[in-house]
Amino acid sequence: MNLHEDPAPGFPNDHVRPWSSRRHHIARVARRRWWVVVLCLVLGALVAAGVSYRTPALYQAESVVVAPAIPAGGVPPGLPDAAVKLATTYASLIPLDDGVIAEAAAKASITTVALRRSLTVTNDPGTALIRIMVQASTPKLAVDSSAAVATVITKPNPPGQVANGSLKEVTISSSATVVTESGNSSVGIGALLGLLLGLVIVAAIERSDRRVDVPDDLVAVTGPGVSSWARITPEEARALAHRWETLSGSPEPVVAFVGTGSLTQFDVEGLLADLADKADGLVAGPHALSAARHDLEGALLVEGKVARLLATGRPGHDEGAELVAQTCDLVVLVVAEGGRVKDAVAARDRLAQFGVYPSWGLLVPRKLGHHSRASRVPIEA
Repeated sequence: MNLHEDPAPGFPNDHVRPWSSRRHHIARVARRRWWVVVLCLVLGALVAAGVSYRTPALYQAESVVVAPAIPAGGVPPGLPDAAVKLATTYASLIPLDDGVIAEAAAKASITTVALRRSLTVTNDPGTALIRIMVQASTPKLAVDSSAAVATVITKPNPPGQVANGSLKEVTISSSATVVTESGNSSVGIGALLGLLLGLVIVAAIERSDRRVDVPDDLVAVTGPGVSSWARITPEEARALAHRWETLSGSPEPVVAFVGTGSLTQFDVEGLLADLADKADGLVAGPHALSAARHDLEGALLVEGKVARLLATGRPGHDEGAELVAQTCDLVVLVVAEGGRVKDAVAARDRLAQFGVYPSWGLLVPRKLGHHSRASRVPIEA
């Protein structure tokens, strides 16, 4: 039967704690996929370190010249608009002037190709100021190159298309600034990008390979009837028996515990042994496939009534799992934390082919109690 009713009054609902469930889910994902994030972080740092090592540091020096306003008839204040237009023209002309580039390159002891590639000339909008910026692999080369261009275009008889006396020095570069990040900063940025990439990869993996980490993840498979093993106390175990009795419609229901994923019948039997230690009056033991319903050994005594528990393995994998589920009044799907959702769905669908539908889901931890037949539930990585 496939009954998905609301829990009985007073029965604890395990999936009504959104923040605690979310926190537990994040912790489970972190324990499962931490190596992906660490690997991406290390690779990002190594790549950044390699790029930083192969890319030399870059320095920039700046000199400033001005196109002065030329007085009309030699009387101040002159023509400021004309000076602004002249400065704008020179900002575009100087990098293209072969005469200026050739003489400045010779003065700075570099090639014309290198100077032209590293030179940037700009004009401050609305002013007659011209900024001459040069980037180079060393501070001295950047300073010498910027100063050479400024000196050449402001001398009495400049080469090329620069008019005599049309430009005057304002500042000549004497120091350079670093324009590329340091190696340490690059490594830090690379590590941060690697970390972000790792988180994206983990999110993609978790989305494509969904796991059952919290009861909410199991609700989509079995319906709202879900319990977490970690929260089952003796009182809650008795409440469960009442609930299963109501769902099955039988005064003495036989409840089949069906394993999923890597949980075999051997593991589920160990789980029932642990449950016997948790709840007074519960007797659990191994059950042969040929045992009749009235000869089942496991029994949970609840106020004079009996809920009989039967352990079985994985549908489609362990022999007779489907037949045992068919002979019972109610089926509980047992899923280990971290188990794949697709494995739980496959077990549910396999039972459905035989007309059996789980009415409850039980989420158990990977590591069971010390009384368990299996000290650790095997989970696929």
